[in-house]
Amino acid sequence: MLIAQELKSLLDNEHKFNKFTTTAFKMADKDDSGQINSEELYSILYTISTDIGANPPSREDAKEIVVHLDTDRSGTISLDEFKTLIKDILKTMTDDENKMTEI
Repeated sequence: MLIAQELKSLLDNEHKFNKFTTTAFKMADKDDSGQINSEELYSILYTISTDIGANPPSREDAKEIVVHLDTDRSGTISLDEFKTLIKDILKTMTDDENKMTEI
């Protein structure tokens, strides 16, 4: 439950969320282009998933995520598009954590 509370706090605090996502975006943007390509996204998702003991995504998964989030059709993810991804992930994690505590 503590994790869900922390995630909800991050989602509810716009300043905290923006700082968190901007920092994560800069870490993922290895070539400092201001955009994240599918290989950079794969790298960060792979690292995160292995750190938390989850199954890592495939490179194809990363490509599909880019296509899904890439609203301007640049072939890459901008900071705003990245924020959408992180917000969706955090909401899913919060929802899953809440469901686990209900059992």
